[in-house]
Amino acid sequence: MKPATPAVHQQSGLRLRSSVNLWLVALRLACLAGLLATSVCLSWWTPVLAGALALSYRWSATRLAAVDPEDEPANLQKKRRWKNPLRGKPTSGSLTDLPEPRLLELQTAALSDALADGADDTDTVDDCQALRAFEPVRRGTACAFARRARLWGGPAWRPRLPLAANAAACAPRLRLFCRVCAELGLDGFVIRLVGEHLCGDFRRFSAAVYGTLSTLAACNTGGGGDCMAEPHRLHQTGWVFRFHGQTFFVTTFAPFYGPEDSRFAFGASDGFLLLQPELSFAQHDLPPDTPHTNWGGAEEGDGHQTVRDRIRCAFRDAGQAYRIRDTTVYPMIEDIVMPPKSMGSADLPEGS
Repeated sequence: MKPATPAVHQQSGLRLRSSVNLWLVALRLACLAGLLATSVCLSWWTPVLAGALALSYRWSATRLAAVDPEDEPANLQKKRRWKNPLRGKPTSGSLTDLPEPRLLELQTAALSDALADGADDTDTVDDCQALRAFEPVRRGTACAFARRARLWGGPAWRPRLPLAANAAACAPRLRLFCRVCAELGLDGFVIRLVGEHLCGDFRRFSAAVYGTLSTLAACNTGGGGDCMAEPHRLHQTGWVFRFHGQTFFVTTFAPFYGPEDSRFAFGASDGFLLLQPELSFAQHDLPPDTPHTNWGGAEEGDGHQTVRDRIRCAFRDAGQAYRIRDTTVYPMIEDIVMPPKSMGSADLPEGS
């Protein structure tokens, strides 16, 4: 459950830079106006205003030279120069805890049918076969947030139906999830893939995951269109899976992964898609993504580790170190289904 960079961090950094730039523009305009006013009759204000104007440009040039664009979000987070407006998880995690007017609103929106799909009367969004099958992964993974994560799951898998039909059956529940994930503090939506023909190896699992996401994207009615409709865009750095107004970081787990893989299924016989809303990372106040990792060595100091550093170290210590690129700008699609290390295509991070 590798955390992604929440968009709110980048947006807040942009807002901070925009605010500083506006003040600089205002200062420079004031200095220019003052210079024009005193140009007719020179006074002691003239050198003061000229000096202030020169210093403002020198300060801007110094900042641009000293700050690496990729490190800037991390520096902003570290220095706490801005506040995350989404920080803090709601205390409730169940639909039954919602106020009655809110429940009525959801029912009026014709979303209550997502709670009973007809396969199992006891199978609900927060207590279902998908979540029970996923439990070994939740208990076994080195992710620090897994055990207390608030998860919902898709409807029971129907073996007689094709993949597309089972994926489409998840759309109503996922739509409901998107509507309430912020106010309930939900962390992920689990979709279970059943069958050797879907989860038997990397190739078949990749095709099944692609088919599932494509079917869900085609069912999107919440604006933004079908994010899977143009395959050539999937490998662009700006692509992200979108559904009903939410953006998701998608991870997968399958039985063919070995115990050395971060996507190991811990004995589960099924494959899983875990759709994590990026909003959840913001609510947990995770720091922005960075290619640098403090591995806890004496030269770096254990006390300066971020949550992201500790998660990476936990996976490394469990023998499941995952690839950490030297940049934070790369296609997200490449991390959805990771090649198993047995294929020899996954690089270990430094410090492993």
